[in-house]
Amino acid sequence: MPNINKWKNVEWISCQIGQCRLQINVKKNFEFYEAATNITTNCNCQNCIFYTNEIINLENDFFETLKNFNVDLTKQYEKPHEKIKCVSDSNENKIRYLANYFVFGKIGKTQKSTKKTDIEGNVIEVTCNYQGIGNHVQLTIKRVNEEKLDFEIYIIADKKILE
Repeated sequence: MPNINKWKNVEWISCQIGQCRLQINVKKNFEFYEAATNITTNCNCQNCIFYTNEIINLENDFFETLKNFNVDLTKQYEKPHEKIKCVSDSNENKIRYLANYFVFGKIGKTQKSTKKTDIEGNVIEVTCNYQGIGNHVQLTIKRVNEEKLDFEIYIIADKKILE
């Protein structure tokens, strides 16, 4: 669940993910996700249930960061299976997901070699990797418009840790 009480009287926060500086509108994120639909409301398949019950509750600093941005990881902003996807894999020891979350904010300066810029030199996309306890998260932050970012998260979790 989002942590609105932490930022009760704050609208914007500044932070850094990896080498990427961000300005995040925590108030707008809270309002947006307050109105969004739970992932399992529209789809109660085993993959979506497993994602909302297990994957987002793994110990991972990145998930905690999103929660501190007032992003509710149990909710989606579009139709089921368009923003939370289980990526099939022949490896029986791994489970893979691709998830997208809108975050209201702006990308600042970054030293990442993975950044893409527009014609004016503004960062429009950057990719980072995170290691957690038994899982791997790859994050691509894309600018959707002047006030909104798309956090595209590719997660590889070790099923043994989840058993």
